[in-house]
Amino acid sequence: MSCERHFETELRRRGLRLTHQRKVILSVMHSLPDLSTADEIHKRAARVSPSIELSTVYRTLDLLQSLGLVAVVDQGDKQHRYKHVGLEPPHFHVVCTRCGRVSAVPLEEGTRFASRIASRHGFHVDLSQVTLPGLCEECA
Repeated sequence: MSCERHFETELRRRGLRLTHQRKVILSVMHSLPDLSTADEIHKRAARVSPSIELSTVYRTLDLLQSLGLVAVVDQGDKQHRYKHVGLEPPHFHVVCTRCGRVSAVPLEEGTRFASRIASRHGFHVDLSQVTLPGLCEECA
């Protein structure tokens, strides 16, 4: 199933519509090579449809994130950046606090950690929403 079809199916399941604005924002997300801020996404979307407001971009990004189509990363500067992940296998992110490089790590690599948290603290971690800061191999 394509990313667009998944988005439309999930919107319908939630009683929501695939509006023109949502289509434009998802299309913009597909075209971005790197992580982008909501402002950057808004500027691109506004070129296609000038009536799109920044608040619509934020709401749509939140929706896309809840569906697992967009990842949100904080590179250590307290500003969220968004990346289209489409229907990629679930993963979490590691972010270098020195150079800002972001890497995806398969969820399986964090399962021991998540299991340990669950058994010791009774808390079930959603690793797909996790971003771990640290130093990459080149900066360490």
